[in-house]
Formats: sequence, structure tokens, C-alpha cells
Amino acid sequence: MARNTSMKDELFNKIRNNFIPYNATLILTNHCNQDCIYCYLGVDRKKADCFLSFQQIYSILYQLVEIGSYKIEFTGGEPLLYPYFKEVYKTSRKLGFEITMTTNGTLFDNYIASLLADIGVSKIRFSISGATAKTHDSITRYEGAFDKAFHWIKWFKKKECNVTVNYVVLSCNLHEIERAKKLFDVEKIPISFCEVLVPSFSGHKESKKFMLNQEEIVKMLSTLNKCGIKSKKVEYAPICSAGRKQH
Repeated sequence: MARNTSMKDELFNKIRNNFIPYNATLILTNHCNQDCIYCYLGVDRKKADCFLSFQQIYSILYQLVEIGSYKIEFTGGEPLLYPYFKEVYKTSRKLGFEITMTTNGTLFDNYIASLLADIGVSKIRFSISGATAKTHDSITRYEGAFDKAFHWIKWFKKKECNVTVNYVVLSCNLHEIERAKKLFDVEKIPISFCEVLVPSFSGHKESKKFMLNQEEIVKMLSTLNKCGIKSKKVEYAPICSAGRKQH
């Protein structure tokens, strides 16, 4: 045990002292098949050219290897809409990267799911916006989204993959926090609650109306405490519009 701790400390010191970005996040594409009411990408996720080429990703992966990185998170948009996802995933694993993937969980098929499970994905993080299909589907504006995501959450769990859920807390789904916690506790799936929304890259302030106000933040923290989740300090700050076109 002491030896393992010593090795971890040695690795951490090497990373810190040499300024190694050991964990990289790759936004494979801005495309998304959902239309979430709070999405920070705005209309950018609908543009046909909003993704890196395979050659660009390939170059980035090798640069990360050279500087000592060993963890990668694939995100988007929805990463499964990236046209070369399979090739990028296989290449990343061959290079020895630990891979985390953040997904809405609606685009898996048996081939892609088995590829991830069989070639050792480190973690799959599902974005969930409600404890019921009615709430989740209305927020994502995608009918059937909840049932599809829940199916694949259970599928990956059965395959003994590391599955987690990230619940985006909004004013319109605040009332389902406790129900969501119980739902995923039954499935033995870790769930985290995120209340921070990023304003749209285009400068639109539509997402602001879904942010929790101070009273709702207090209610959220109280509910989390009731669910046995340690509360944290939350600072309520206005949206910064620096550098963005105003609408």
C-alpha cells in the first residue's frame, strides 16, 4: 500500500513539476442530435463544418503522447456524431490512453457499444436532465431520449463498465433531484448534480432563464443534503458578456 502511494506521489510530482497536461478534453464535434433548451453551443451545433478532421485529431493524439498525456475525454456536441469516432477511439486505445466519454446516450448501437466495452473505455458519463421521460425529453426536445439513454446506461453497467450520470439541474427539473438520486441508486450508478450553466457562445442569453436563482440554489443544496450528498459552496454570478456580440 505504501509503495503504491509512493508511486502515485512520484507520478503526481512528475506531472506537476514538468507541467504535463495529463488529462486532455477533445471536442470531437459541435453536432448534436438533441436540442437542449440550455445548450451553450447555440446554433453552432447545427453547422456542418464544426468538427476537426481525422488528420487533425490524429496529429493531436500523437502530440499528447509526446508530452506525456495519458487521459482523454471525448465530448461534443454528441461525440458519436463525429464521422471517424470508431477510428479515433481505436487509435487512442492503441496509444495507451485512458478514455472517458460524455454522451447523451441516444446514438449507441450494438457495434459501437461493444467496441467501447471490449476495448476498455475507462468511463462513460451520461448527461441526464430529468428523472422521468416527460421531463428529460422536454428539456432535450428529443422524444424517446430518456428511454434510449436509460437502456444503454443499464447495458454498460451489465458489462461492468464504469458508468456515471451527470444531472444538469435547472429551474424546470429541480423538483426531480431526489427522484433521480433514488432511481440511479437502485441501479448502483453514481450520479452527480451540476447547477452551473455556461452562456451561449453566440452571446444569446436564452440559457440564463433556466439558471437557478439564489432561492432555488438553497433548495437544491437542501435536497442534496437530504439525499446524503455533501453540499458545496455555490456562488451565484451574472453571465459575463465580455467579447460576445450582444443581442
